[in-house]
Amino acid sequence: MLLSLAGVVFVDALHERLAGAGFDDFTVRSGWVLRTLGEEELSLRDLADRMGLSSPGTLKAIDPMLRAGYLERARTNDRRVRAVRVTDRGRAALACATAFHAEFEAGLAADAGAADAAATRRTLEALVERGSAHLPSSLLPEDAHRAGSAAGGRRRHSEESPRPVHTSHSAQKATTRATPPSRSK
Repeated sequence: MLLSLAGVVFVDALHERLAGAGFDDFTVRSGWVLRTLGEEELSLRDLADRMGLSSPGTLKAIDPMLRAGYLERARTNDRRVRAVRVTDRGRAALACATAFHAEFEAGLAADAGAADAAATRRTLEALVERGSAHLPSSLLPEDAHRAGSAAGGRRRHSEESPRPVHTSHSAQKATTRATPPSRSK
């Protein structure tokens, strides 16, 4: 229960920061997609494979991001292939989220002490290394991905995964907002 509550505190603060920076339609899933893409242009199928989603599930994840201007369609030599890439707006949102992550962790170290914060980080890393069917394999440390696969802990997501695990009204609301019209790169 305590870990879930801590996750709610983190997600609420993250969404507040992102909204304050003009990214009120950014979700946890948006961050996963952007981190998976990085600076690459990927086909829908390749992105789906990296995230452990089906093609329809991936399309469901990226459509709001395309409308919000975090992603854009990329031209390919094969007109049958639909590819996407991160826009400047997407990179700015991800940079804001990444900076927040670092500041949040530094704040915890200041509040609890560096040794306790480092121990907490190690504990959370050990938990993530267990793997889950709801974590995109592209975001797991390589050794955790191998361990989860060997143990049978990883499987393909359904179109609805990953499901939010928090119950905070504001965090839940932040992940279900309608997206504004897209802005071009």
